[in-house]
Amino acid sequence: MRWPLGRVGTAGVLTAAAVVVPCAAWFVAGSHAASHEAQRIAAEPRAWAQKVAEAMAERMGARLETIRETESRRPFYHYRPLFHDPTSTCECASVTPSPLAAGPVDPLIWTHFEVDAKGALTLPSAHLAVYDDACRSWVDDPSEILAQLRPIAATLSSAAAQAARNLDSRGYVEAPWTENGASDVAWVGPLTWHTITVAGEPTLVAVREVRTPPGDLVQGLVIARTSVADAVRGAALPARFVHGDQPLASEAAVEIAGLDWQILADAAAEIAQATQRARQVQARFLHLFVGAASTAALAGLFVVGLVWKTERLARQRSQFAASAAHELRTPLAGLRLYSEMLAEGMGDGQKSREYARRVAEEAERLGRVVTNVLGYTRLERGSLGVRPQQGDLAAAVGDSVRRMQPALEAAGARLRVQLADALPPVAFDVDALFHIVQNLVDNAEKFTRGAVDRSIDVALTHDGASVRLSVRDHGPGVPAALRHRLFQPFARTEDPDAPPGLGLGLTLVQRLSRAQNASVSCENAPGGGALFVVTFPV
Repeated sequence: MRWPLGRVGTAGVLTAAAVVVPCAAWFVAGSHAASHEAQRIAAEPRAWAQKVAEAMAERMGARLETIRETESRRPFYHYRPLFHDPTSTCECASVTPSPLAAGPVDPLIWTHFEVDAKGALTLPSAHLAVYDDACRSWVDDPSEILAQLRPIAATLSSAAAQAARNLDSRGYVEAPWTENGASDVAWVGPLTWHTITVAGEPTLVAVREVRTPPGDLVQGLVIARTSVADAVRGAALPARFVHGDQPLASEAAVEIAGLDWQILADAAAEIAQATQRARQVQARFLHLFVGAASTAALAGLFVVGLVWKTERLARQRSQFAASAAHELRTPLAGLRLYSEMLAEGMGDGQKSREYARRVAEEAERLGRVVTNVLGYTRLERGSLGVRPQQGDLAAAVGDSVRRMQPALEAAGARLRVQLADALPPVAFDVDALFHIVQNLVDNAEKFTRGAVDRSIDVALTHDGASVRLSVRDHGPGVPAALRHRLFQPFARTEDPDAPPGLGLGLTLVQRLSRAQNASVSCENAPGGGALFVVTFPV
């Protein structure tokens, strides 16, 4: 069956589809899951900050409402440093110090204040009273807080008066009023929250209107900013109690019910950590995907490579079969021709010896082909045995050359041998060495058949560390495109005029050289021709 793209192309397309489609589906699903997980991780600190802000706002709102309700029930005359107690049963003019003279009881309250109809500001702690039993009199001592409030008294007074004018007139209660022995009824409104500016900062105050016979009053209390900051400082996240501020990108804002104030919980550090973890989640998926996809791609390339190698081996074996048939048919045809001439007494009877010699040459040529095929088969099976032993390399090379010389000279080639004297002993296998010399010299003879100079130089030299066996011809040399695969099985030049062969000789040379701990190399010799060098270590 013929494949439109060839077996390798078809295998490549199918493998690419088998790798790309699952990887693409995994990437889409995995990146979506990783993105969703990263968003969940990144959203956790904001959700936590929202819960913290809501819990703090609920607690702060409840505490402020408790303060408002408690202070709404406080008698209006407690706001004066000294007052006549209307609930006293004493018929004398009794003067009592305010229970607020020592300062607010709740730490969130900075101070209580009262503003009369003339705008004068007084504080219940403005006079610290000390009662003298002997004199039955009061000694006044100004409080430090009055000195602190004096620079902002006008601002606080006008702001509180403006807040009182905005009060709802409903919800007033009756309260006894006594002053200088006269009694009457005062009307006291509920405390309501308002925001005023004190010392350039928004300040939360609770104010109420008190209507008395001498005139209307404004009473209230101021929430201490520092105390509120201390109260929110112990939260799970950094928090602020602010008025009208825009929250930062990392803050969760929750308004306190009934107030124009809000709690801001800052989760900047937690958001940064969560962002880092979210990036790590996506990075881990990308690393896993890239690793797995790369592995799958490499496996796909390996499969395609196996198919390509199998296809290549199939082509090589087909080429080998054709080349082997040709290489075997030629000497067999010669053997048949000359043997029949000898057997039938055909031809010139005086040339019988020449016919016999031709039979021997063709048999030797056939033997070389069969030897190379058997040698490659043993290489494939891993059963090619080589037993290097210390010996005289020059004598073995000389013997190999002498065995080949008659056939080479009959083919028109000329051997020139140069063996150095006093070579150091090296380890080699005699049979393997013969096959190496035979294949190198046979290659030199085949590729110089069209050359003017058909001489083949065989030399042995040494440089102290190694002994070099070189075989040089004077032919066209080795093409550059073939040099990198010269020693591979079935490697053949693309030149149609090149002599036939199986492409196994140089493969056997390389494998036999390595089996003797030697190496083989090839280069184009100066002046033309190919130079093969087998280096034996000393």
